[in-house]
Amino acid sequence: MREAFPCSLSRRQVLLAGGAVAASPLLVPRVFGAPERPDLVVVRGGDALSPVEASYQRMREGMKRWGGAPGLVKGKRVLLKVNATERTSQDGNTSVPAAAALLRLLREGEPADITVLGQEWGGFDSPRAGQPTLRQVIGEAKANLLELPHYWQKGSQDLYRQCPVEDDVWHQLWVAKALFDPDTVVLNLARLKTHPHCVYTGCVKNVIGLTYRMYGFHKKDDVAPPKNAGNPADSDGWDVFPRKLGVAFRDVIGPRIALHILDADQPTFGWRGPGPERIETFAAHTTILGTDALAMDVFGCGLLHAQRPNRFVEPLGEWSTGESPYVTFNKSKTNYLAVGGQLGVGQTDLKRVDIDEATI
Repeated sequence: MREAFPCSLSRRQVLLAGGAVAASPLLVPRVFGAPERPDLVVVRGGDALSPVEASYQRMREGMKRWGGAPGLVKGKRVLLKVNATERTSQDGNTSVPAAAALLRLLREGEPADITVLGQEWGGFDSPRAGQPTLRQVIGEAKANLLELPHYWQKGSQDLYRQCPVEDDVWHQLWVAKALFDPDTVVLNLARLKTHPHCVYTGCVKNVIGLTYRMYGFHKKDDVAPPKNAGNPADSDGWDVFPRKLGVAFRDVIGPRIALHILDADQPTFGWRGPGPERIETFAAHTTILGTDALAMDVFGCGLLHAQRPNRFVEPLGEWSTGESPYVTFNKSKTNYLAVGGQLGVGQTDLKRVDIDEATI
């Protein structure tokens, strides 16, 4: 079974094989999209529509740049990674309207089948008055749900495959086998929100839920189980978190993702703290689609900063000093978006990014 899901060559391996790279570090600002397509498209509007219809219209408009849903998924198996890590509040997860809208759009593209997957923490059943759960939305769309098992569950490792990375920061990186089926299109639908331990989360960090030992991203010995099983986030490796995340995304997971969608209709501040911040959203009525996840995250983090310029950090600013509560609670004491740019994960200078903007 494992032999049927080989790890693909990383972008660096491909370039080295062709003699395109002479020295480190790797600098590849425009490897993601085809020349005639933008690196990302920002679609705004829809405040007069229902949340599902507005998300659908924005996604459909944005996806036109990639041939529409049929051009992306027709006749193919589709894997969709959402964020469902919060069991108590839907505002910590990919929004129900965004998930419903994307599943509808994908269905219209006539895929062979659709599977939503991820190693999550109860968010598929997170309730809100007047709204279905993510699990219900997935069922109504007649999509499959693959809840990737946690490391402590018997036989869980069978659904993952160990993949090499070009950096000694990882001992072992195990990634969901399903990603490496050559006939599968992988999509990443992330919620734009703050994070209690690393300031910000969007497209790049969302891929952690595709790995076996999620705690390994912020633990120096990623093979050994966390000593504090009750709080795996309380670990000794937050200083290496930016490099671990960047390397895993650059060498293994990122090249398998065909398109990223950043759900910024209702961006979220204060997910799980940090105090005195408490969870709340604001209306942005925006959806961002693209192939350069890091550029999308820099853009998205900028939306949060623009909303609270005196409280939230600048996307490429200093995340280790200052009075912001997000800086105070930042366990890595560095800016993982900036580190990702240094590692060649994607482009951080938005002046060098092809951004298309549209309004519905």
